[in-house]
Amino acid sequence: MTTTGYGDIAPVTAIGHIIGVMIILTGMSYMSLATATLAYSFIDIFRKESRKAIEKVERNTEEFKIQFQNYEEKFDKIIDKMDEIEKKIDENNK
Repeated sequence: MTTTGYGDIAPVTAIGHIIGVMIILTGMSYMSLATATLAYSFIDIFRKESRKAIEKVERNTEEFKIQFQNYEEKFDKIIDKMDEIEKKIDENNK
């Protein structure tokens, strides 16, 4: 960014060098600002997408939890019925 090639005009005096350094630093500052702004934009997009993904996972987790509780209740009922059947079978075999 700060080099000169063949045929370029370069400052010779001290004031020219100072102005050149100021122009170089200003240009580098603007480039740094543009790069930082772009990087922040990408990071912000990534954060928003991450939040959406986390919320989706949390919703799915809650749904699975509710489904699991429903299945657990059904299994408990099935086990109770099987116990009743075993008792009846044991009573009939005696």
